[in-house]
Amino acid sequence: MAASPAASPAHSTAPTGRRSAGTGRSPSSATAARAAAPSPPASRPMTMRIRQRPLPGLRRAACALIVCMLASAGAAPQARAQADAPGAPQSGPAAATPIDARKLAAVFLARGRPDLACDLLAVVYGSATEQPEVLMMLATCSRGLGRYEEAIGHYRRLVALQPDATQPRVELGALYLALGREEAAQQQFIAAARIAPDAESALVMALLAQELGPVGDPAAAAAAQPKRWQVELFTGLTRDSNVNAGPSSGTAAAVIGGIPVTLTLSDESRPRKAWGSVNNAGIRYLHPLSERFALLAQGSLAKTYYFGEPAFDNDSAAGGVALLYRDGGFTASLQPNIRWQRQDNNLDEVAYGSTLRLTQNLDDGLRVTGSGGYNRRDARANDNRDNHGWLASIGLGRAFGRRFDLGAEYLVQRENARLDIYSRLTHGPVLFASAVLDEHLVLTASYRYVHIRHDEREAIFPTARQDDQHNLGLTLEWDVGRWTTPGLGLRSQYYYTRNVSTVDVYDYDRHIGTFGVVLRL
Repeated sequence: MAASPAASPAHSTAPTGRRSAGTGRSPSSATAARAAAPSPPASRPMTMRIRQRPLPGLRRAACALIVCMLASAGAAPQARAQADAPGAPQSGPAAATPIDARKLAAVFLARGRPDLACDLLAVVYGSATEQPEVLMMLATCSRGLGRYEEAIGHYRRLVALQPDATQPRVELGALYLALGREEAAQQQFIAAARIAPDAESALVMALLAQELGPVGDPAAAAAAQPKRWQVELFTGLTRDSNVNAGPSSGTAAAVIGGIPVTLTLSDESRPRKAWGSVNNAGIRYLHPLSERFALLAQGSLAKTYYFGEPAFDNDSAAGGVALLYRDGGFTASLQPNIRWQRQDNNLDEVAYGSTLRLTQNLDDGLRVTGSGGYNRRDARANDNRDNHGWLASIGLGRAFGRRFDLGAEYLVQRENARLDIYSRLTHGPVLFASAVLDEHLVLTASYRYVHIRHDEREAIFPTARQDDQHNLGLTLEWDVGRWTTPGLGLRSQYYYTRNVSTVDVYDYDRHIGTFGVVLRL
């Protein structure tokens, strides 16, 4: 029996509906013209694809029914347009509401039926789809069915389609780790950490290094504890153009007994150049307290040894425990901290305090930050330098995708010392940027300007000291873990300081270059 005119359009436009289900595009006018020509029922080839697979009867029938519903839903807009045309026959039921295969697949996954989800997505979109959302769902259901190599293939295609996204790399790394491929997992974790913006680094590290139980053992997976610690080691060589911060000029203006004089500085006070070695170690540990609260403990050790200038050797130790709070786009941290610093094997100063920092993420990658705190410093070599005070900052930043981050802050700090000549107010802006040049190369840059004003003048100088200090920093890090040991990298750093002072003996510039090897565990 020939099909009726009213039924033909519904069958003829079904293939168009199937193609447009994943893209959201309406059938074109050319498609509508082709729809007027007779064509075989669209549901036949799709159900044939299901029958070609060795599915149990219930699954085959369910998928066939769903595919037919999707085909009818895709044809509904075209059928409705023809029915609304003048003189069109008014017959048949009202057009069905379109059904999105992705939503149905999500329901199947949520209800523990990855088999139906995989079959449905493969039929509607095909195994060669390039839609990220569909690929993620295909990878999820393939993993749930134990088809791990198939899941890895989906994740790898998703990484190629979205090179700036962290989630596909996290998911792929987690699967590699579950399969015992630790080296491949580490590469994905490191790549994801590079791409992620700084504001998310703590959260990303907690997710990336998550330990999974054995594949196919849900109980072990549920009981597994995530890796919440990180250790960073660095060793390298440094070249310092001015280890003693010696003045640029060989003379200095002074006042002695009310008489202005010009002092000639000795050669020992002039800038000294030196090579040296730098060794640093840092550790972080994150301990969750609840869904929103956590404790972050941090500690570091640093040692700089100058060849031929032992009087300027220095080392330091620092530590702190921060209480973290996170609620959606808002984060807060309260961190007490302490730092010891030595020079020439003698304790030089102890500094401690507490800082509160708030961050609110806005739309379009924007974030607003603010901080405030109290600090105290005990100068062991000169008690008159002991001081206490406060600090505050406000800033704005923006992440441009996953590869570039830009920010600025304005900082103000007040230090009240025992002797007023050491009391001072400092303030100025800080600019910083971070760029992921490729998957294994990261460049960071910072610039800070500080205006420093002391309360009182020193006895032999005519005016109270005021400094304008410029600090520039550049760091380039290259991850070489893919060729050597996972977590190994090469780091090159350059720092420049220019201090312009109203007191000649404090007017200097300084260049420091460092190159070395960094290892993250």
